[in-house]
Amino acid sequence: DCGMVDITLDYTVSLHVDVLTESADIGDEVEYHLLMDNSIDIYAMNLVIGDNPSSITSIVVEPTDRVPADWDVVAEEDVNGQLMIMASGSSALSAGDGALFSVTCTVDEGVLASNTTVYYASAELMDMDMNSLYIMEFVSDIFEVFPGFLPPAMNLVAEGGFDSQVPLSWDSPQSSGTGDDGGGDDGGKG
Repeated sequence: DCGMVDITLDYTVSLHVDVLTESADIGDEVEYHLLMDNSIDIYAMNLVIGDNPSSITSIVVEPTDRVPADWDVVAEEDVNGQLMIMASGSSALSAGDGALFSVTCTVDEGVLASNTTVYYASAELMDMDMNSLYIMEFVSDIFEVFPGFLPPAMNLVAEGGFDSQVPLSWDSPQSSGTGDDGGGDDGGKG
């Protein structure tokens, strides 16, 4: 006989990423905020922020006014390029809603055009007794890398030209397919 256990929490916590930069190219800055909606006071946190595909390097992490002034904040990238933020102090981060950190990054060299998702890879929040709190929701956000790194076309072949048109064909650097330009002005789309 299987029983059912109903657990009701007397608090809620959710974490959100809000990317402020809609589109960026290689070397450009991307800014995002890490937000929290919490109905309980928080005394320590360990956050790991990832991006997929891996496209950005964090350069500045600044706590907002929500983070108590006596908190020590350490932010660094790990060997996988994920941003780790460890923060704690003697006073509580009060229940509330809004941005905890503002993060500025740069788009890495060699990143292809893509939509990059910024997300919480993991998060641990602690109460006054250093018990881990349940986080009920994680929300990610995206930005576009465009145009991104554009490697040269491979195996470019031009044939003909007697009728003042030059059909082109090539192997796309981003896929294994073959581009084909029937001589029109559509950039190799057929």
